[in-house]
Amino acid sequence: MNKKKHGAKKKVTPNFTKAVLVAILFTYFVGLAIGIHVTLIDYSQFGVLATYIAAPTTTVIALYCWKAKAENIIKIKQGYPEETRDIPVDLNSIEI
Repeated sequence: MNKKKHGAKKKVTPNFTKAVLVAILFTYFVGLAIGIHVTLIDYSQFGVLATYIAAPTTTVIALYCWKAKAENIIKIKQGYPEETRDIPVDLNSIEI
């Protein structure tokens, strides 16, 4: 007898990249909580806290924009092959 049913849930296997991301985010938010606590005690540490928040935020925004741009170029090339024949296929050669 076939035990698989239509619409049955698939077993989710853990993804190493997502596990690493979760670990990094956890340590970031723990550091953020500690930084807020220290800043409330000694306001002169606010610059350090602002840098701690801004550096990864800026990096993530830049990387997300690059990823979205690359995905959009692929979609546009597939949708309009004649009009986009001069756009390079090698996404590593694209300058932001």
